[in-house]
Amino acid sequence: MNQNVWDRIRPVFSFLYKIITSEQTQRLALSSFVFSSAITTLFVSSLFVYCIFYALWMPEMGYQVPVYMDYALATPQAQVELPGFQKDSLYNFHVHLNVPDSENNLMIGNFMVELSLYSDQTLLHYSKRPAMIQYKSSLLRSIETYYRLLSLLSGSRQSQTLDIHMIEGFQTNQPVDKAVIALSTPDLQTYAVHLQIETQFQGLTYFMYHWWFSTGIFFVSVIMLFKAVLMAQIYQTLTQLPEPTLMVAPAEPGREYEPLLKLEHEEIVEDTFTPPVFNYSFTRPESPKKDASKGMSFSQPYQFAPQNVYEDLPDFQVPDEDDSSYSK
Repeated sequence: MNQNVWDRIRPVFSFLYKIITSEQTQRLALSSFVFSSAITTLFVSSLFVYCIFYALWMPEMGYQVPVYMDYALATPQAQVELPGFQKDSLYNFHVHLNVPDSENNLMIGNFMVELSLYSDQTLLHYSKRPAMIQYKSSLLRSIETYYRLLSLLSGSRQSQTLDIHMIEGFQTNQPVDKAVIALSTPDLQTYAVHLQIETQFQGLTYFMYHWWFSTGIFFVSVIMLFKAVLMAQIYQTLTQLPEPTLMVAPAEPGREYEPLLKLEHEEIVEDTFTPPVFNYSFTRPESPKKDASKGMSFSQPYQFAPQNVYEDLPDFQVPDEDDSSYSK
């Protein structure tokens, strides 16, 4: 039973083995391996180049600075030291206020937030924006309290964060070294205040930040194509270089160098072989000689020898059929 099954499937395995071990399959496998290795190398190197370009081209995306308000003053305010800004970039400034959901904050209503930017005691920009605590009814606050009961028991806060847009599209050629933030009322209760600075992208940086995947695929493909064309051009240039010529120094002063061995591509012309021309001389005998015993007569053999070609060739005898003395 097993022998019959093996006899049936054996031709299939033999056919597959011949296909796998054939020279055409091996060439195809080798070509596929070389091609995939080249594509992988190009992709990895192009991705590395794009990452370097992204790190050098993209400005800093932004940062957040904590602000500590001084409530000892009539109007709470704080001064924040800022790092340097790039000259050709636009920046947006936001003030984040984390305030508790207290009745006192709800009773304040509208209040004002001020932001001033300075460069070496020189006012560069001033902005003032209104803000208000988000209203929540008692029923909604009760439901939210029951819903977040476990998190509140573990230390969470009943608070809300206000995001106030202070400045948009700020650009200056002067260095900005500090910012001053102030509140219009000291009655506002706060948990934390932060100044967030975001870079406003435009042009190519906008697509590289917001459409990073599509932009990355495009730039990596362009870099791969450029590298492939460059490598093909270099390979073609190297294969077309002439072979070197070995020169020998001149024997006399002022004489040009002469090539000792010149290895260059030259057109090969097949020479037609011209066989040598032999000049032969033939001498006829003066009288024939007869062989009396056999009743036959032979003429003196011709002297057959090439002139000035092979002088040492042995003589050979040829009977003269035209001789009248020839008898059967």
